[in-house]
Amino acid sequence: MNMKAGAAAVTLVAALLTTAAPATAADDERTVVEAMQALLATRDDSLVGNEFTASATVAAGTDARFDNGWGYDGRGDIINYGIGNDAAMVVGLQTDIFESPTAYNWRAWDLGDPAWVGPTAILWQIDTNGDLTADYLVFFFNVGGSVTSAVTPTSDPTNILCFASPSWDAASGYFSSFARSCVGNPASARVTAYMYYETRFDISE
Repeated sequence: MNMKAGAAAVTLVAALLTTAAPATAADDERTVVEAMQALLATRDDSLVGNEFTASATVAAGTDARFDNGWGYDGRGDIINYGIGNDAAMVVGLQTDIFESPTAYNWRAWDLGDPAWVGPTAILWQIDTNGDLTADYLVFFFNVGGSVTSAVTPTSDPTNILCFASPSWDAASGYFSSFARSCVGNPASARVTAYMYYETRFDISE
């Protein structure tokens, strides 16, 4: 791990420890489900892997820079990701270059811009029973005019179990916090992260 990546990982872990518990969310569920379907259609399942165990506290992992495809863009290049499994469950992710999820590249698909194939979004996959297979998905995107996060079972990925509380910060990245009961109150969990980032000219994932 280089020093820049190491410092970023420390910042991510600190943020995971301090992210607030989820608040009640109310969103346009039909729009959210459509965004889920569009994101799932873009996903490359071969990227699943590199899970890190979290038991009662926090675990984080790093990802190499410049590895996110032909349309490379640092705003879609994951460098750190992690999970906190304490009073609430929190998942987090950092990119090489931060962009607010309120920016146009996050909103264009939802606004109907024909240049966008899918929604710029983050997807965390969580394994709660230790079999190295994702049991739950956590979506993070901008739909219906607001940044939204939702948790679903992998077996039925558009069945919303609960809405989560999304947050973001230029120094530490993107986060989603939700009640542990939403995913069965697991004693431990493993996480991997995927990001789809699109501009008018390129797709980076």
